[in-house]
Amino acid sequence: MKGVGKTTLAKAIFYNKDVINYFPVRVWVADGTTSKVKVLLMKQDGTIDHQALSITEVRDHLKGKRGLIVLDNISKKDDFDKYKKELISETGMTNRSRILLTTPLNNIASYADTCGGPHQIRLMTKDESWALFQKVTMTVKPKENSQEEKLAKKVVGRCGGLPLLIVSIGFLLSVKGSITEDNLRPLLRQINHGHQNIRWLQAWVNTNQELNETLSDCLYYMTLFPADFEIPVRRLVNLWIEEGLVKQRDDNQETLEATAETYLENLNKCNMIQAVALKSNGKIKTYRLPSMLREIILADKTSHSQYSEIPLSVFFFDKREGCKPGEHIGRILSTGIANEQFMEISVLDLERVFRPQLPDTLGMLIHLKYLGLRWTYLEEFPTFICKLENLETLDVKHTCIRVFPSFIWKLKKLKNLYLNQDYRSRLEGRPSGNFQHNLYRLWGVFIYGRCPLLFDFQRLKNLGKLKLAFQLKAEEQDTLAKKIVQLNQLESLRLRSVNEMGEPEKLILRDISKLEKLASLQLYGKLENGLRMNHLPQNLINLTLSASKLQDSQDPMQLLQSLEKLESLCFYADSYHGKSMLCNPGSFPKLLVLRFWNLRNLEEWNVKEGAMPSLREFEARSCEKLAVPTGLKYLGNIQLIKLHKMSNTFMREILSSYKKKILSPDVRISPFK
Repeated sequence: MKGVGKTTLAKAIFYNKDVINYFPVRVWVADGTTSKVKVLLMKQDGTIDHQALSITEVRDHLKGKRGLIVLDNISKKDDFDKYKKELISETGMTNRSRILLTTPLNNIASYADTCGGPHQIRLMTKDESWALFQKVTMTVKPKENSQEEKLAKKVVGRCGGLPLLIVSIGFLLSVKGSITEDNLRPLLRQINHGHQNIRWLQAWVNTNQELNETLSDCLYYMTLFPADFEIPVRRLVNLWIEEGLVKQRDDNQETLEATAETYLENLNKCNMIQAVALKSNGKIKTYRLPSMLREIILADKTSHSQYSEIPLSVFFFDKREGCKPGEHIGRILSTGIANEQFMEISVLDLERVFRPQLPDTLGMLIHLKYLGLRWTYLEEFPTFICKLENLETLDVKHTCIRVFPSFIWKLKKLKNLYLNQDYRSRLEGRPSGNFQHNLYRLWGVFIYGRCPLLFDFQRLKNLGKLKLAFQLKAEEQDTLAKKIVQLNQLESLRLRSVNEMGEPEKLILRDISKLEKLASLQLYGKLENGLRMNHLPQNLINLTLSASKLQDSQDPMQLLQSLEKLESLCFYADSYHGKSMLCNPGSFPKLLVLRFWNLRNLEEWNVKEGAMPSLREFEARSCEKLAVPTGLKYLGNIQLIKLHKMSNTFMREILSSYKKKILSPDVRISPFK
């Protein structure tokens, strides 16, 4: 993909001081050059001699020496083979020499590097794109929340995460001396209809040849969403699965969900989609199909002639409030069913449509597998749902439905059930029959009193993801804890213990160390018996604690340091009441993201050399007594530090770390909102 930053990164390496000192000879070959190439030679006095030499002359300089050769923008295997032969095989370069190759094609990268995987440069996220734009236009920033800023963000969004395009636009605005609507609107038109489409067309032609049919179909499916629409990973994964786009090999032990997430990662790696927002654990939350690429894919209908004119997916994106949108959609659905146009659909997604009027005839859609009612604010559970015998995913999160009648257990094929625990959604009746074997995700259920479900959790044998809030007495909690321990297929578990006001209450957690598949754990509530390391599974990747009220004697960094697979660790409000934390050498070897929020007593965070060697992101919020860790210099891979409501002393010391070279100039300090 042109403009994503391959050449920029290669140049940064090529001109790096350490690289210059290590490689006496450095050669830059651009765009398949056949005559003269750029050569930088280290003289005896330490100065650099820039020369443009022929391939033959370059060979003479490389003989027996340690050199770095950059082959920039190579798009043919023959070109790579030629340079490899002429500049390496025939020169007798030492084995400490290196080749750095940039290419827009994955197959060229894999061909050149058969031992290790190529370094993929992805498109920038929405926040990264805006941060880059602000950096370039530092002298002409628009006012915060102004009309100009909103329009500027729209322009940056249309760049699709391409750094070169963002920098070009930012530079142009800087030259003009101001960011005004008069300057921005022509740029927006130029991006939408100008020569930038050529970049995406080239990328599509190159990448589409490498995509298998499944990935190509999944990408095409994303064109069903409006231009520049931010699509949650959760939503897209479920839709792909219900549409039958996710293929699973017989020898593959992954779930369909994991396979779908791999599809997304592959599309992201080849820059066909843009990661927009991230979750707290650093994983991608939403993706977007760049608008220019979307237009190109829609125009390329010949690649997708297998799609029938009979709709299998029906989406509505009307976000207006009031009764009119709901009435309008109700008429469309009634007419579509009466005319038998919708009888074959497998997906009906009404997410964010305000209170749609759902006709009872929807119960006739016997092929329906996915029903999305998230953010619709419906107040009553539609009775027709019990007739949807093939329904696999039901999403009623962020609705106003309080009670889900017992007939929901009749949906024998249901795999994913999203409820609204904030509205205290409760399930009546008890699971039975095939339901208890098929349900994979139960997300957002609320339990209080002697709810029948409290005694039946262990019957949900294949439950992989459970998000549960409850208001229970100690003995009832203990019963629940015993049931959860028996769910040996659990991969993700969120427990939230609250009182009538929704405030944190005591949380009873039994020994869950035998839940070997459990990778993600979130706990909200006071851990009555503290945190016991031997009660946690060793395969945890994400751990979040809130309102745990751990005391000084229970330093969580000491307690959790043996969790070697941990990648994300979050301490939220009142999770720790102690004054100090200590990270020992070798602890948390894979930790990428660390967050401290509202730890009001925390004063000292001691980081020893060798602790958290992989940490990339640290976030601190409202930890007003915390001092900058003395071991900050040991966090050599840190890339982003987010700070909010920290003491002035802390802020000054962090900023001075740049001058003292404790922090690399590449580390970004970002106050978050």
